[in-house]
Amino acid sequence: MAALTQDMKYYSYYLEVYTAVLGGFVGEYEVESVNVSSSDQNNSTEQGTDTAQGTDTTKENKTVQGTDATKEDKAAKGTDTTKEDKTAQGTDTTKEDKTAKGTDATKEDKTAQGTDTAKENNTQGNNTVQEESTKQEESTEGTVWEKKYGLKAYLPLAKYFPYSDYDDFGVSRTYGYKRRHLGHDMMGQVGTPVIAVESGYIEALGWNRYGGWRIGIRSFDGKRYYYYAHLRKNYPYNKELATGSVVQAGDVIGYLGRTGYSTTENVNNIDTPHLHFGLQLIFDESQKEGNNEIWIDCYELVKFLYRNRSETEKVAASKEWVRVYNIKDPAAEDFEKNRDKYNITPHNTDEDMGEPINENGGTNQQSSPAPTEQPTGEPSNGTGE
Repeated sequence: MAALTQDMKYYSYYLEVYTAVLGGFVGEYEVESVNVSSSDQNNSTEQGTDTAQGTDTTKENKTVQGTDATKEDKAAKGTDTTKEDKTAQGTDTTKEDKTAKGTDATKEDKTAQGTDTAKENNTQGNNTVQEESTKQEESTEGTVWEKKYGLKAYLPLAKYFPYSDYDDFGVSRTYGYKRRHLGHDMMGQVGTPVIAVESGYIEALGWNRYGGWRIGIRSFDGKRYYYYAHLRKNYPYNKELATGSVVQAGDVIGYLGRTGYSTTENVNNIDTPHLHFGLQLIFDESQKEGNNEIWIDCYELVKFLYRNRSETEKVAASKEWVRVYNIKDPAAEDFEKNRDKYNITPHNTDEDMGEPINENGGTNQQSSPAPTEQPTGEPSNGTGE
């Protein structure tokens, strides 16, 4: 790379800038998937790790449907049908020393009777046979881990939950003082699971007057600070989280709400339920808080991350949601092994103003609330923070 870029005057600058934004988005990781036994991966049919439907179905990269059906690059349809580049119909048909009588069909020493379909290895009942054609075959042993390389960052809201947004970075805000909007609002339903975009550790957890209940997550390289604000009243966070907790990309970290715009904690003062998602770049710790903060427009990033959404499921008899398929991020594993080398300090200021708040991440009011019943949203015509 040094040889290729030696004449590029600004290469190091652009490399640093783009890496600062996207450094944690792509890389090696392991992902959990349905446990499978792999055979021949050619000509495979994959539907949710293969779904067998119907009473009798036999597949050999073909589909057999009906009462009596036998295929071997041929199609047999009807009550009595035998084909071998010919078609015989009627009650009694004999062709090439093979005889089909009544509702019985014999083909190359294979017999299909009643609602059973036999094919080469013969499959009966609710079984599906795929002649080494399935890329992934469902197993009863749960899940397995698959090594991959590529995009390992996620959209900030869980898969299958609707939202709307537009490029609102820089628009005017007046609560507290006149300022620009330094984030990206994603309007959605109260209680929608909020997802960690990138793996990192929790640097802020609590209340501030602008963002309400909010979470701040720092990337392991220290260059990115992710800000998730206006979380749900009474039950804003995944109950397992605390300052210093490690989260992996795709984890459920909290729930969309409309808290904020108040010095009193746990107040819904935002008109429209939405997630305020912000991304701050930090090249030097002196930029973390104050006049030198660098917040970026996340609209295009969010559109890009839409292709990778974390699927979630509700934990029975609770208010929690969890991801369906976990990942193993080497960056997170390395952080856990070398945690003592990292300087983890709570982020104790309001991101929009730099006004100090207490050591619990809140104002001089109460600390984070204990989980209670999940409230419902109250729709209105406001635009949010």
